[in-house]
Amino acid sequence: MKNTENNKTENLYKVFSKIDNPTDFRLFLEDLCTVREILDMADRLEGAHLLSIGLPYKDVSARTGLSSATISRISRCLQYGEGGYRRALEKLEEDGTSPECQGIVQAVCVSEKKGTVKHPVDQIILVPDWGIEGDAHAGRWHRQVSLLGIESVEKAEEKLRTAMGDSFSLKPGDFAENILTRGITLYELPIGTRLKISDALCEVTQIGKECHQGCEIRRLTGDCVMPREGIFVRVLSGGVVKSGDRIEVLSENHPDSLDRLNQDAQDSGKTETTAAL
Repeated sequence: MKNTENNKTENLYKVFSKIDNPTDFRLFLEDLCTVREILDMADRLEGAHLLSIGLPYKDVSARTGLSSATISRISRCLQYGEGGYRRALEKLEEDGTSPECQGIVQAVCVSEKKGTVKHPVDQIILVPDWGIEGDAHAGRWHRQVSLLGIESVEKAEEKLRTAMGDSFSLKPGDFAENILTRGITLYELPIGTRLKISDALCEVTQIGKECHQGCEIRRLTGDCVMPREGIFVRVLSGGVVKSGDRIEVLSENHPDSLDRLNQDAQDSGKTETTAAL
């Protein structure tokens, strides 16, 4: 936006570029701006990240509180602007503090009885060392909660539309996932990775699982993404999770995780054979 270029703004830009300490920059902004202005800028950066990973406008608004007009402007800047948002997101990624280490909860699902299809709900309650309150597959074992990325679902949906027609679509829970995510490649996370999901803390315990007998999606397409790209976690500390909540990758291969998980898998062997998703 060339109409912002003058001597005063050039000095401001130079100051921004020369402050390389986050604490000094925070102090400068606190003197320069009101609290509301700082929070608004932070929300806009978060909105840019959410749009960049494909979140719909309504979900960006629910997560950030931004108006549809502001979200639309951010979207235009991402697509046709000067590249400022994208450069900022790339800088955060280079520093290892990128929102790219974060994802979003797209939907949450439960099934009250084993052998029934999971269905979306407004929110779930994660209970430590148990799983989801009221879900049939909760228990003291290593597969307490299942997660699947919507990116994986969309790939499967393309194949299914070939078999079923263009109007076919998958619903949250159709792959028996408890939490449908966006923005994180779940199946690349090592066993033992810790995830903060809203206020809850979880630990990755398993990547994929065998398809249950009679899987309709595998019958129609000859393939199913859940065995390769779904993951399972145990709940370390609980909390309420709902659509739009943030998922953050905290650490990988946490100390003592692997030994404990291997023992848990052995201890729950009998349970695993009967607790099909």
